[in-house]
Amino acid sequence: MERVQEFKIGDWVCIRPFLTSTKYGLGSVTLGSIGIVYCIRPDSSLLIELSYLPTSWHCEPEEVEHVVPFRIGDRKCVKRSVAEPRYAWGGETHHSVGKIREVEGDGLLIIDIPNRQENDGNWVRVKASVSAPRYGWEDVTRNSIGVIHNLEEDGDMGIAFCFRNELFPFSVSDGEKVPRFEVGQEIRVMPSVNQPRLGWLNESPSTVGKTARIDLDGALNVGRQSLWKVSPGDVEQLPGFEVGEWVCSKPSPGSRSSSDLNGASCIAVVHSVQDSGPLTHYTEAEKVPCFKVGQYVRLRTSLVEPRWGWRGSRPESQCVLTGIHADGEVKAAFFGLPGLWRGDPADLEIEQMFMLPFVESKKGG
Repeated sequence: MERVQEFKIGDWVCIRPFLTSTKYGLGSVTLGSIGIVYCIRPDSSLLIELSYLPTSWHCEPEEVEHVVPFRIGDRKCVKRSVAEPRYAWGGETHHSVGKIREVEGDGLLIIDIPNRQENDGNWVRVKASVSAPRYGWEDVTRNSIGVIHNLEEDGDMGIAFCFRNELFPFSVSDGEKVPRFEVGQEIRVMPSVNQPRLGWLNESPSTVGKTARIDLDGALNVGRQSLWKVSPGDVEQLPGFEVGEWVCSKPSPGSRSSSDLNGASCIAVVHSVQDSGPLTHYTEAEKVPCFKVGQYVRLRTSLVEPRWGWRGSRPESQCVLTGIHADGEVKAAFFGLPGLWRGDPADLEIEQMFMLPFVESKKGG
């Protein structure tokens, strides 16, 4: 019979990796996780703090085992067996070594990486103006997008491309940054790509999916029944807009719209999302909080004049939305004004707290 180890509060423990079941259930716990004993209950069961759980995990003593504690000043690197750290790389690699600067109560480690470059982790490609990179093309193409893994003092970089086993030598003068890919983005293979670099798997040119995970080498894992790996240079990001959402036009450098006088961009409702020929390209718009019937709103403080005039309202006026037209035009009821007030949503802002005007009552006589 195995002797149950004795534990005390503050001990570092590892959840035994070969457990088939636990008395109180695993929940979201990963076998092999390391945490700290937070509490010892009267029945000798333990509460373990794990950095990725919002609450302590309840277990029996025989379900965990002691491990060597982590201490401030220890030098650490990510284990080679870990393909992707729980909190992502942030530009580091398996070769990155740093010192523990802080240990939080749930076991989360804050590690300082010496000489860490701010550019590490950026996404890059060859500039369009460069006819050939300094170190040649090899299997890299003009559309290839990779992730910076190291930046040397002489301006050379090591770039990870998902279709290569080794870092690609790259001169900083040959590259340009591209927008960072993020988990949750909706993507599809570009129409100009006949054969994706990493293959189709069971997908097709019509496949649209969301990125579920991004590998260290930049490979995008599209979250379907089985993850489909896609090279970032083969895809385009989709707008992510849906019919019925509220959007406003982004300010365009060097241009001045008719709404600039009032200091607001135009606000509208998305009616359709088309593959080609849209009246407004999705890169020219951004989402804004939606207006809803029953919301309390007020005229914007910087408003010079409402689109259709004041019509009895004043800069400090507050109102309630009573109707919203399909094109975004709103109807509002102002306190003290007869009838409904027609308004442009760009002239309004949502009130977080609505204060009714104080009306003094007078007694007769």
